[in-house]
Amino acid sequence: MKRCHLSGGETTPAPKANKIVVFIDFFRVGLCFPLHLIILEILEKYEVFLHQLTPNAIMRLGLFK
Repeated sequence: MKRCHLSGGETTPAPKANKIVVFIDFFRVGLCFPLHLIILEILEKYEVFLHQLTPNAIMRLGLFK
């Protein structure tokens, strides 16, 4: 089973159930998996998905770890 795959030419992120969209720039600013639980709680509280954030937002979330 593949854990990840590159975009198949999609221009709009549309994750399927139990999937997330991650941009390579997120890893350049320090994103790593598994995500800390506080990050998941913040995303859920504000009803946002990971792919809706900017690299700067990912860096700021790192302050909460």
